[in-house]
Amino acid sequence: MSGNRDRNKVQVKRLAKLIATNPEFTKLSPILVNEKMEIIDGQHRVEAFMAYSKETGQTPAIYYVKREGLTLNDARSLNSGSKPWSPKDYAEAYKKMGNKNYALYLAFLSETGLNYDILARYLSPSDYSVQGFREGKFTVSDAEKSKLWFKQLDEVGAAIDDSMVDPIDWDHRSFALALLEVMESPEYEQTRMVSQIEAHARLLRTVDMRTSDMATALQKIYNKGHANRVLLLA
Repeated sequence: MSGNRDRNKVQVKRLAKLIATNPEFTKLSPILVNEKMEIIDGQHRVEAFMAYSKETGQTPAIYYVKREGLTLNDARSLNSGSKPWSPKDYAEAYKKMGNKNYALYLAFLSETGLNYDILARYLSPSDYSVQGFREGKFTVSDAEKSKLWFKQLDEVGAAIDDSMVDPIDWDHRSFALALLEVMESPEYEQTRMVSQIEAHARLLRTVDMRTSDMATALQKIYNKGHANRVLLLA
């Protein structure tokens, strides 16, 4: 329909992946059209089916509901009223289905209050993916180890707060994932890191807030002034 909102390419790609796992996706979520066959709701789904068909050569049926008299105003009302599922929504749904991994995710979410991406990666450092999380494939690798990492993140954060006049945002995604990267090393010692942060936290202010740069900076701080230098990053 002319005048409808532009398609979101990221949304189309996400839906195309979903269609690949369930070609009859629109049987559950049909397209809404008017008597002129103009799309009122579901243009992303239709474009995702077109992309899927072009890539695979398959042309699965697209289910739709036709209602007469629907206009652009109705399309806009549906668009403004729609809200994508949040990570918490997915987790709540899978928890209700009895999935203990998502129940653990929600328990840690309540306890830590961390950003979704930080939380998920701390709980599943090697297997996590956004798509897998949405599809119910999320698994907690080692709850006790994750609990320890959360505690150590808090301890390092407290050391940063105490040692910097203007502390960096240590529960920011980039820093938290950088710290996770060095904590995963079998050579990592928390007491040494906290002590080094207390002495050299100012060095963090000179680093761009990117995970790779921050991880390198944390390794540098960990070794600063020590004769026994340790390689924490692979």
